[in-house]
Amino acid sequence: MKTITIKSKGQQTNSGWNRTGCMNWWAAYKVDGSMTFIEIAPRRGDRQLECAVEVPECVTEIYIGAGKTGAGKSCDPYRETIVIAEVA
Repeated sequence: MKTITIKSKGQQTNSGWNRTGCMNWWAAYKVDGSMTFIEIAPRRGDRQLECAVEVPECVTEIYIGAGKTGAGKSCDPYRETIVIAEVA
């Protein structure tokens, strides 16, 4: 396992946060086609995310987001992919 600090480049708008049910940030990674969600401390989706997480050595990308999507819903979820830089 390795510890990675993830920091969002943006966040959900406050109005979008309210429309989507006041969702917190989520984080996940994919290994062998299977998505695994990472436990992170609750953080409002309309605020920047910065936290440390532990992931397997083979992980090269972490997916983060706030809010939810759904058919017929007027919402503006926020999604971002963080590429983990290889340390030489």
